[in-house]
Amino acid sequence: MAKIHNLDRIDPELQRLEPGDYSRLTPEVYLARIPGQFYVVQEISPGHALVMLQELPTGVLSSWTFS
Repeated sequence: MAKIHNLDRIDPELQRLEPGDYSRLTPEVYLARIPGQFYVVQEISPGHALVMLQELPTGVLSSWTFS
């Protein structure tokens, strides 16, 4: 079972991202056996953009951008 926890409010302590930070999609060890997935923050432009990259197990880069 995936132990995923959600919030029902905005937590100010979780609102501080810096380039190099991880944005985890799963726990560090997922389903008790495989490495967890995460994006690495590449760029932040407050009020304009958040750019994150993930290297997949195949070596391919995946990006996720909010603007």
